[in-house]
Amino acid sequence: MRAGVTNVSARLEQFHYIALWGCAVIGIIVIGAMFYTMFAHQRSLHQAQVSATNSTLIEFIWTLIPVLILVGMVIPAMAETIF
Repeated sequence: MRAGVTNVSARLEQFHYIALWGCAVIGIIVIGAMFYTMFAHQRSLHQAQVSATNSTLIEFIWTLIPVLILVGMVIPAMAETIF
């Protein structure tokens, strides 16, 4: 990405890099959790079948976190373009 020439484009460039690094951190956390789950719950380690229960609270939090991340990204982006 080219360096911003105007003040607004420089701030948008800064926001771009903050969002990029935020997405990278989230990606690393998700991939780490995926690998942890794959290795911790191998079939060869656990002979008995694990009973999974549905938790509404976990599903709500799992849905709320991405929404908060998106809102957290939209507010600064809109503030930079409007003002």
